[in-house]
Amino acid sequence: MKNAKIITTDKKTVDALLEMNTSNRPIKKTVVGKYLRDILNNNWCLTNQGIGVTEDGVLIDGQHRLMAIRDAGYPNLEIVLVTGLDKKAQSAVDQHAKRSGRDMFALFYEDRTAHIAPAVCSVLVKFNAKLSDGAKHGGITIFELYKVFDMYSGQIEKIINCISSKSFFPAPCVAAFVDVLDSYPDSIESIRLFIEQAETGVLLEKSMPSFHLRHFLGVTRKNGAGAMVQKERYFKTRKALIAHVKKEKMFILRVNEKGE
Repeated sequence: MKNAKIITTDKKTVDALLEMNTSNRPIKKTVVGKYLRDILNNNWCLTNQGIGVTEDGVLIDGQHRLMAIRDAGYPNLEIVLVTGLDKKAQSAVDQHAKRSGRDMFALFYEDRTAHIAPAVCSVLVKFNAKLSDGAKHGGITIFELYKVFDMYSGQIEKIINCISSKSFFPAPCVAAFVDVLDSYPDSIESIRLFIEQAETGVLLEKSMPSFHLRHFLGVTRKNGAGAMVQKERYFKTRKALIAHVKKEKMFILRVNEKGE
């Protein structure tokens, strides 16, 4: 008999459900880690997604959530439990498109912010020394993105308003603009000028930091978006922009392994 109810987890229930985990997809430790961080950071919330068990007692959905609850020390959390499912239900679980970070931001923010903010916040978590490195934990949860956005929302909005082309600056560059504005809060007009110079290429000279960033982006445009590429774009953009804000000349744009 099919049944759906909201339960409060405890050690006995979680362990009993995990004992039913005899025919499921391979465990992804990164997924468990994301759920675990959400639990430990008090970001767990009840949704329509929960635990699914077949009519013959096999766990077919929710193994990662249950393992995270176990690893967190069996806290009492509300979760949906559906039992009595047909065996074929397993083949339908997680087959359709999941919401991306952009999809989630689009629920709360205007289109342009929703388009770029998740990627910008992700880069900031990875490379900004003031933030924890989410990449070490195998990915960044949507709650962590929201937290970073709350910290930098004002700067992100200001930078987005300075950029004319949606495609010229990749996310690491925008993240670097945001980081520099956070460090130099009175420099928005100087940053606006730098962005305009790099975007248009008008009246650039070889001693200008914006010239070197524009050249760097041009020759690396097809380099993809891997971690090393993101890191180089972030730190080179940051270095060029700081030089511009300080009104320093630049004859070569180069950073070391520390991004300096």
